[in-house]
Amino acid sequence: MNLLGRSLAAVAVGLGCLALGASAHAAGGAFDESDPLAPCQQLAAEARAAPASAWAKGGYGALGAMMTFEPARKTPSAFDAGLIALPEVRKALADEAGDYTVTIQRFGATDLYVAWDDQGTLECQNVVFLRASPGHPAKIVDGPPQFSNLCWTSQGAAGAVLKAPAFIETEGFTDEAPDEEDIEVTRWGPNGWRPACRLALIFKTSFKVTERFCGDQGVCAAAAPLAAQIAARHRQPRPDKTPFRFGSPPTKAAETAFERVPQIDEINVPVFPTFGAKAKTEFPGYSYNGIDLFPLTLKGATHVAAIGYGGVGWREIGDALLAIYQPDGDDLKPLAGFVIARSVTGLASTRVEIPTPDPGM
Repeated sequence: MNLLGRSLAAVAVGLGCLALGASAHAAGGAFDESDPLAPCQQLAAEARAAPASAWAKGGYGALGAMMTFEPARKTPSAFDAGLIALPEVRKALADEAGDYTVTIQRFGATDLYVAWDDQGTLECQNVVFLRASPGHPAKIVDGPPQFSNLCWTSQGAAGAVLKAPAFIETEGFTDEAPDEEDIEVTRWGPNGWRPACRLALIFKTSFKVTERFCGDQGVCAAAAPLAAQIAARHRQPRPDKTPFRFGSPPTKAAETAFERVPQIDEINVPVFPTFGAKAKTEFPGYSYNGIDLFPLTLKGATHVAAIGYGGVGWREIGDALLAIYQPDGDDLKPLAGFVIARSVTGLASTRVEIPTPDPGM
């Protein structure tokens, strides 16, 4: 399932949260249409009023009826199929040969449609907007500004915000428990696209060791109480790009020995050790992005540790992975491995702003 599919599924879960008590005003009452921030401010207020349990799966399903998505028909109607087959639509989607599956959505009861396909290993979404009605020729029209490249974890879809048709861009982290979800809303009105606003949902998260693999029982026991703390610390931003470190500083001799350890790149990625056991986590191998080696002192002995995320190639998709090694010449001898899952425990805060369009779009 692609990221949009997961997002739509999250919204479907959230529709069950309508009993959270959204008022008639919160579900789409009057507000100042001249204020471009007003739609996102109402969404933010609804988000803050939702109980922590509504955010257990992250995403934005707890927004309930205030933000909904149009169904993406897997089997389009004859009219929709005709729109998809138009040469100008295929050309706009960079798919004149018809090699890709095209999804089409209608914006409510309007004559506005969006069609898209996903191409490449980044699953980049090519999008085209058109106006069409039975008995009249379809016409490609300008879409709203784009605020991301609509690749991988950034997707766009037709929906409704406060009962008005809208193109909704969602941007989140690749994993199932994001720290932040960004939502850009551009509503459609009688005079075309209205000014956009962005709602950022910043989540509270917690970390828990879900699996452990022990080659050295002593090292395993010493590292276990620290594993979730290390994963949480590693998740924090480091604007100054300083090397990741945890715990007490190593001795100068240990730091010098650590500096001789081969650094990570696309080819040289350490193996996450399971010592012959089968890991339950979906991605038991490191992505080469977001992984750091660091010296870790346990009971007076300094080891080499790796903290990163499960994934494939550059894709950071899965749980946090912590491994402890002992340098062995040019190799790293594995001693212990931990899988650390992150989960959303509630909403920490919201942020509402006017987004800046992506200059490359």
